Amino acid sequence: FLSYEAKKQTLNGFDLCDMVRHIHQGILDMGGYVGARLHSVFVDEVQDFTEAETTLCMLTSSNPNGFFLTGDTAQTIARGLSFRFSDLRSLFYHQAQADPSGRTRSPREIHKLVNNYRTHSGILGLANITVELIERF
Repeated sequence: FLSYEAKKQTLNGFDLCDMVRHIHQGILDMGGYVGARLHSVFVDEVQDFTEAETTLCMLTSSNPNGFFLTGDTAQTIARGLSFRFSDLRSLFYHQAQADPSGRTRSPREIHKLVNNYRTHSGILGLANITVELIERF
């Protein structure tokens, strides 16, 4: 890690973590977020977001409860992340505790989809037939 940070510094470079930290610091320095507010936030593949990135979304929202977050805990691709939806509940809880207006609420429910509609038997059958045809010709 130290060699990575040193190399990044010699190249005058930055990575995603640096950018997120810089944006957070800028918001703190200004006394809070002053830009245009997002009415609703829709995030797919939320399992690849860090808590800091999710918090940035919360800070820029005019409706702290206007989030629609989807993801699959079995598909985390970002190294070093171990995502759980209960972590989001905790993040919203702590945000609600820090919200003097009392508008932020922790989600009452987290809805889990138990059926995988992307790879149902019809899609898998079509994929298998396609592969068989390619192999034959």
